Amino acid sequence: MRLKTIKRFLFRMFEVPSSTAYKTYQPISIFVVSMSIIFGVLEEFHSLHKDLYAIAIILDYTASIVIAFEYFSKLWLSSNFTKDFAKYKDEGIFIAFLKALKPKLLWMSKPSSIIDFISIFPIFHPLRLVRIVVLTARFFKISIQYKDLYKTLFTHITDVINEILGILVFVFISLTSLIIILFSVEKNAHNPHIHNLFDAFYLAMITATTVGYGDITPITTTGRIIAILIALIGWFSFSIITAFVSSGLIRYINLLKTGGIIVADLKDHVIIAGWTETSSYMIEKLKHKKDKPLVVVISNQDLNLEGGFIYKKGDFVKEQVLKDVKIELAKQINIFPELFHDLDPESIDARSILTAVVARGLNKDIKINLQLLKIENAKTFRRRNIADNIIVSGEILGDIFLKDL
Repeated sequence: MRLKTIKRFLFRMFEVPSSTAYKTYQPISIFVVSMSIIFGVLEEFHSLHKDLYAIAIILDYTASIVIAFEYFSKLWLSSNFTKDFAKYKDEGIFIAFLKALKPKLLWMSKPSSIIDFISIFPIFHPLRLVRIVVLTARFFKISIQYKDLYKTLFTHITDVINEILGILVFVFISLTSLIIILFSVEKNAHNPHIHNLFDAFYLAMITATTVGYGDITPITTTGRIIAILIALIGWFSFSIITAFVSSGLIRYINLLKTGGIIVADLKDHVIIAGWTETSSYMIEKLKHKKDKPLVVVISNQDLNLEGGFIYKKGDFVKEQVLKDVKIELAKQINIFPELFHDLDPESIDARSILTAVVARGLNKDIKINLQLLKIENAKTFRRRNIADNIIVSGEILGDIFLKDL
């Protein structure tokens, strides 16, 4: 397997949520690191049972291996050392080495990279300060790694936060009142299990969540009626809150599926702007290519792309949409004349040309391939150098047919 293929596989594993590698690796990684944190906290507070110590050590070193693998893989992906070295070789071997090393040093100096490096060290270290630092680093590693996901989920849940707060206020007032009544009634009846207000609160919470351990039960008729009311309030409130939260999550998942959200940290990728027969053909061919580049497709249409491609729904003419797919870090954009609101060929070409202009403004080094519908437009804009390649289907067909004459 070539190094280029390995690099793309690792990039998909760490940065492309739609890829199988990402979906397989990330849950395993988060589980191992999370468990190492839990065992580490238990050990720090001297609450880890001796029967679990051997498992804790194994998980701790496994987590260190996983984090080290991720750290050095990302360091390798951060830049192409060989390519950078060859680029500056004429300036001298030492200067070329330093310039090729600079991007990797800059990556290593990032706060997230420093946290990852500290997280590599085992938690079960004899020095207490080291244990605390590593535990904190691993906690921040998980928080940073999934910050975009948390932020997006929080944004969509806040859409219904007012309704949730209203329900919580109702539940708080109702339960507080009923807990006070329950405590007073049961305490006066000399309930042997209720000694203080916390016991009444505990009974109310266990009843409201329909757990019902049975270790504390009301002994009076009034207390039992109150317990029934608490159970009904708990059932109602938890059902409504679950429905509101679920609606926010479902909206998030739908946006993720339809390309409304891109979580990946894109770099050196290829953008396909516009969904036509040509772009569909390209995707179909790339799907079966082993060392295919990372491809982002932008379209107004609802697409269901397979094979690890990233889809962003939106109007590619808009600057913000291009920024969302990190065009400033892309190496190439292919612009196709996608149909839009029944526009005529002239207007479609105008949209494609405007996209090329916006793309060049956002990334002066990006390679732009532009397909136009009208030969006249191609002749005009070739002279203006707005794209590296301007292609017209009619010209290609005409050249093919002319070869047989």
